[in-house]
Amino acid sequence: MSCCESRDWYPPPQVSLLDSTRKDLHAPTKRSTGRDGSVSFNATLNLDKAKLTGNGTVICRVEIPEMNLVRESQVDVGEHILRKTKPKKGSGASEDYLLEHFGSVEKSAGAMEDNETSEGKSEARDVHADIMNVETTGAIQTARVNRLSKTGVEASEELADRDLTEMIKYEDDILFVGKQRGVHPALITAIISRQSQAGKSLTLTGYGKFDHDCFGLMQINKLYHYLDEHTGPFSREHLDQGAAYLCLLIDIMRKNTGWTAEQNLKGAVACYIAGQETVIGLKYDEVDSVTPNNDFANDVIARAQWYAKNHFKML
Repeated sequence: MSCCESRDWYPPPQVSLLDSTRKDLHAPTKRSTGRDGSVSFNATLNLDKAKLTGNGTVICRVEIPEMNLVRESQVDVGEHILRKTKPKKGSGASEDYLLEHFGSVEKSAGAMEDNETSEGKSEARDVHADIMNVETTGAIQTARVNRLSKTGVEASEELADRDLTEMIKYEDDILFVGKQRGVHPALITAIISRQSQAGKSLTLTGYGKFDHDCFGLMQINKLYHYLDEHTGPFSREHLDQGAAYLCLLIDIMRKNTGWTAEQNLKGAVACYIAGQETVIGLKYDEVDSVTPNNDFANDVIARAQWYAKNHFKML
């Protein structure tokens, strides 16, 4: 049997199995909803009955048409992948062939890749809003927690400046991911600054010192997202996962509010830490009422504006 899986919250992905000629194998698909509201799709193919073409390759395709996102995993079902398994005693089942690994992919948090153009190059997305035009009051309670003598935008700028030297280590990856995802690199940088202080507040395993469920520079929560820890907490793949999740949240806000692009961007930042189900339905000036220290979105935006002026510019 071959299994292709995808799990996430919104919007639901489309899952299919293809042969080497990209012909749909019409594998039976099962949909289920978890207790946390996540939607799972599972496509299963009986390899004994399937008529595979060419070199016996099976392609698992997960797609989100609304966001122009797709990921495909390719597996050769030849002698190095297939293994024969013994039936359980009393099961009455015949011997079956199983794929050693076909993978489970999650679409929302960076595991997806942009659809390619006919020329084979990634299709860049538009920037969602002008980060410099997003209104912000900066860090208030967070400034007090950090025992700063100043509050507001000035406090956010000081906190951003503290992380700049360490942040430059990741500059190339941040700029690359920002360009690929159409997200201002300063915004990615600001989330890293607020979430992990450019990695200074991470443990040796890459999890947060103060939140053991959150992983990497962008502190992605393992309770809500698939984490591939092998990519590393400081890797480009990790940054892409966080940026893709932010793109998804911006799109969700756009579809569920009548706000401006800049307001939706700020709302998406609040969703990043509080969850869209918590933020959607609030008034615009209430989005930080549900975030840590009641200033996460305002603080991140203020830091982003500082980084945009001082180092991390949009390419």
